[in-house]
Parts: sequence; C-alpha cells; structure tokens
Amino acid sequence: LEDKANEEEVKTLVQKIDCAGGFPMTRRVSMRDNELVGRMIMAIRNDPRITSIEVSPDTIGSISSTLLEQFIGALRINLHLKYLKFSGVELGNDFLYSLAPSMESNFVIEEIDLSRNLFTNAGLAEFCQAVAASNEKCKVLNLENQTTPISTASEYSVLEAFRHNNTLQDIKLDFQSEEAARKLDEIIERNRKNPNPKLDIDQKLLSMLRYEAERAQELREEQNEEEAVLDISDDNWEHPYQLSV
Repeated sequence: LEDKANEEEVKTLVQKIDCAGGFPMTRRVSMRDNELVGRMIMAIRNDPRITSIEVSPDTIGSISSTLLEQFIGALRINLHLKYLKFSGVELGNDFLYSLAPSMESNFVIEEIDLSRNLFTNAGLAEFCQAVAASNEKCKVLNLENQTTPISTASEYSVLEAFRHNNTLQDIKLDFQSEEAARKLDEIIERNRKNPNPKLDIDQKLLSMLRYEAERAQELREEQNEEEAVLDISDDNWEHPYQLSV
C-alpha cells in the first residue's frame, strides 16, 4: 500500500473474505510435486516469491485438471504474478473462457504468452474483448499460431475493443485479413507513443477486496441456506408438504 491510511480497511476486508472462506483453496505442496506444480500451488496461495509461471509441452502433463482450474480462478486475486506462459501445450477454448474473468479482475500480470495452442476464433475473440475492455495492466499479449485466426466476421469487434485499450503495447494475434492486422499495428503504435498513466494500485486493491468480500459473503449465505435445508428431518417436511398440496 502506498497510502497507509488504507491499511485498516484492507485488514478488515481481508478478514471478512477469510471468515467467509472466499480466498482460493488448494492442497499443500508435497514431496512428490515437481517444481512447476509446487510453484502453481504457491501462486494460488498468493506467495510473493512467485512472480512468473511458465508451462511448456514437457511440463503440462504434470498439472492435474483440478490444479489448473484452481490456478486460473486464483489469478483474479493474485497480487504478485507478473508473467504467465502456457505456450504450445494444446489448450482449447475452455481455457480462455476460464481465464477471461480472472484477467478482468487482475491488475498485476503484465505479460501473457498463450501462443501455439488450439484456440479458435470463438475463444480468441471473446478473450481479446474481455482483456481489452477490462484489464489496465497487461502490456504484452501473445496469441499467435492457433488452430484458426480471428475471422473477418469477428475482426471488427476485436479491433474495436483494442481501440479502447491504451495499455497493451505488444499484441501478437493472427487475422484472416491483412487489413485487420495493419489496423492492429496502428493501435499498438498509438499505445506505445501514449502510454497510460500509472495505475492507482491502492484503489485497485480496495475495489478488488470489496468485491471479493461481498462475493464471499453471498456465497457463504447461499451455502448456509442449502445446509439448513439439508438439516431438515423427514418429519419436518410434513408441514411444507401439506401446504404445497
């Protein structure tokens, strides 16, 4: 925190999230885990020592689907990871659909390399629009060499989203048309010449924690209601049943 006056509110919000069970959950690191798996578990726990995650074709096989899902979800609240690379590991559109909401909230990651995967136009277009519209921190985005490029039908919406983003300074993305690629280059050049002012990290942190505290409380209340219903004995269902008939 740059402004110490915000410390008390941050502590209060963190306590609320923790009490409601809102922080990302995962297992502990074990002796059987390789370095990558250990780093991903530490990243989920927001360990400040983990500032980058790089996944290659040689290491992707050691990551379980559960751990991958936990990691992607935890990025929405991660405060230390600056570099993310999942290149050439045969990921599909579902990965992008899961990552997009986290990138809308994340205000720390500066570089993402998802090149040489199995993404198609549908996943790429949705992800690009989500990142361009909501993320104010990522400067480098590599999505080149996928199963299909951005189609001519999607290029307008993708480029329009990028036009409203002043943060991205290096975008690698394949289009069907050369004209769309040229327009993207113009957007990148504009951003490089006119970089965004420095983010107010304190306000970003407070906004994120306020949202997470509210979200965690709502989920906890829903869980309590479900548990209360399950606790009703068979005898206690008689009266609601009679009312329903």
